Amino acid sequence: MRAETRQHPRIAKAIRELEDAIKFLDAARHGFGGYKARAISGSRAAVASLRHALAYRAEKDEHHKR
Repeated sequence: MRAETRQHPRIAKAIRELEDAIKFLDAARHGFGGYKARAISGSRAAVASLRHALAYRAEKDEHHKR
């Protein structure tokens, strides 16, 4: 998977940025007008989707090498 993060640095950066935002929101005292939980949930879902996308690419690239 490391090769995929090197090949797709924007996706890897997006994952890091989303994880940082999740930590910030999780630690925040205020609820951002009721959107805090929804933002955390959506961000976690986005991180999972991006990781799945990288894993898919890694699988396809590995299969292509054979």
